[in-house]
Amino acid sequence: MPLTRIRHLVGEAGLAAAAALAGATACSPRDGAVPPTSTRTADLPDEPPSISGFVTAIGDDGRVRIEERPDDHSGYEKAVARIDGARIVRRSGAAATAADVAVGQRVSAWFTGPVMESYPVQATASVVVIE
Repeated sequence: MPLTRIRHLVGEAGLAAAAALAGATACSPRDGAVPPTSTRTADLPDEPPSISGFVTAIGDDGRVRIEERPDDHSGYEKAVARIDGARIVRRSGAAATAADVAVGQRVSAWFTGPVMESYPVQATASVVVIE
């Protein structure tokens, strides 16, 4: 689209704002500066979580029960995951511990190692995100 047509559609102020935004996103970091990264995604596994749902029970043995739909008693994903030893973070990127995980919270968990194909599945979590 010709520049004169764009000026007509968005006006001079809109064109200046678009140019400034394009310049801001296209510029490279200053020498020695590290480009900002989202701590929410930078430290998470590349693959989708093994399960996402609500914590419905916490055991004294370092295991939590996670259910995709707690009100549905069959047919949806449920898991009992050992979280002691897992890296636990909040979606904001802030560090957390197993003590921060509470019944009713929405979490996502990535499993590591063997998964017992029982119902619910039983596994060990390597990463837990408190949503």
